[in-house]
Amino acid sequence: MSTTLRKVEKNNNNKKSGGVVVDSTATAKDTAVNSSSKKNKNSSSSSNVKPNLKSFIMALRPWSLTASTGTVAIGAAVAFKEVEQFDPINFAITMIGAIGLQCLSNLMNSYFDHANEVDTHESAADRTLFDYGLTRTNVVWMIGGTLTACVAALIALMVRIGDINTIVGELIPLCFCGFILFACYTSGPIPLKYYAMGDLTIFIEFGPILALGGFIGQTNFLALSPIYYCIPTAFLVTAILHVNNTRDAKSDKDANVSTLANILGQNNSFILLVIYYSLAYGMIVYMALKQNSQMMLLPFILLPKVFTLFKKFYNQQWDQLDAEAAIISFFFAGLHTIGILVSDYQ
Repeated sequence: MSTTLRKVEKNNNNKKSGGVVVDSTATAKDTAVNSSSKKNKNSSSSSNVKPNLKSFIMALRPWSLTASTGTVAIGAAVAFKEVEQFDPINFAITMIGAIGLQCLSNLMNSYFDHANEVDTHESAADRTLFDYGLTRTNVVWMIGGTLTACVAALIALMVRIGDINTIVGELIPLCFCGFILFACYTSGPIPLKYYAMGDLTIFIEFGPILALGGFIGQTNFLALSPIYYCIPTAFLVTAILHVNNTRDAKSDKDANVSTLANILGQNNSFILLVIYYSLAYGMIVYMALKQNSQMMLLPFILLPKVFTLFKKFYNQQWDQLDAEAAIISFFFAGLHTIGILVSDYQ
């Protein structure tokens, strides 16, 4: 009897042990499936969405392209005041090149943020590779297309300029510097965006580089004057990035990406935003006083919009806030361009 009881107890223990093993295996399988599903979700676009024309347009982030057009216009306006002539064909070519360069930068940013797992399906504000049905291969082809457009614009401008000394000594080095900055923003051995150098990079790209491009397209030579006049707009374009980075501060930090926003924290980031706009408007006042021109103060029309932006930023109302900052930057650049054209040039 005792022997029989021991056998029954042994069999029961084996069944319990077996039950534990089965449950553990099932749990492991479930974990593996969930992990695989999450990985696939983060590494590819939604399988339920088919790419269409709108998908490709949205991947270029059209709302952001006003950043490049405004600075080129300022460079062309300064050129007009300096040489008293305007070439609409060269202006159009320069605009196409600048927009193409920004589209190239946007696409490379989407590609490498996705490839480096900085952007995930859950956290990414840039939905290019998540919601539009696009794959990395699609984005690579788009990068090739925008790069081709940039090269075509450069060749067209070289033909229009004609002077080999200007082309080799000024135009090509300027374009090369611009391309390197755009390309290295999120790619290369040291992606500038990931090491808290994004703000400085954007300031240089959308300030001096593009303003000088707009200037040389009209004058066939370079000068320091467009750099001086583009600085206020460069601060506002940098503010667009700062809004974006502050919104994404947590997800960037989780992905080991350093930006000024996640280094400073929310409160100090708000102070930095105010500093960017204060420096921009301070320079506008300085220019107006120096040139004795009230028309240089035209960008002050936008102050109510700026204060609304401050309020939303402070309250962390991030929905479309970077797009609002881009609109302010665009109209600021436009009003500043008008001020330059109607004021006495100094």
